Amino acid sequence: MSLAPADAVDRTGCYRATMTMASCPGCNLEMGPSQTVCRGCGYDLLAPAKKGFAYSRLATFSLRMATLAAGVGFIGATLLCAGLVYSGRWLEAFAAGPIGATVAFANMIVFARVRDMAS
Repeated sequence: MSLAPADAVDRTGCYRATMTMASCPGCNLEMGPSQTVCRGCGYDLLAPAKKGFAYSRLATFSLRMATLAAGVGFIGATLLCAGLVYSGRWLEAFAAGPIGATVAFANMIVFARVRDMAS
């Protein structure tokens, strides 16, 4: 078995075998020498590795909690606005309610999109 050319480096930095059958690191299915994507699980040997804090379990958990907190903030701002209208404080309701709800809703969307991009 000879070393593969530089373009045959997988995402872990290891060289793939060029003339022999290789097995997929994701599902151990045999792959041909010219295959770069596993037909069984879709593992891409040439894709860059997702490592670092942005892809850690802690970051994923933090994004989920931030999305949840932003959703609760949106509901809270909506209820605050309704309570201010009910108590007759119209000016405060129309100033604080939509601004707070919009900011919380925008944060919820940003957190959800970032979480989707990280997975």
